[in-house]
Amino acid sequence: MLEVTREDVRFDVDTDRCCGCKRCIRTCMEDVWRWDEERKCAIPKYPDECVKCYQCELACLGNCFEIVPLTVMQSDPLEN
Repeated sequence: MLEVTREDVRFDVDTDRCCGCKRCIRTCMEDVWRWDEERKCAIPKYPDECVKCYQCELACLGNCFEIVPLTVMQSDPLEN
């Protein structure tokens, strides 16, 4: 298990479940993910670039990672 944390989000990657499809890498429009040859899985190499669109998580065939928001919205979007 690999955990990468930044101020507002945590990436939990189960490196044993990665099937190597690289869909997360191809799907990410912000270029966050990279293939790690040593671990033989995709890792969030540039987590600060993540905009939390969750497209990579949805595209993952192995369901091997989770993007966990660490902050809560400061305002209710339904109030406006």
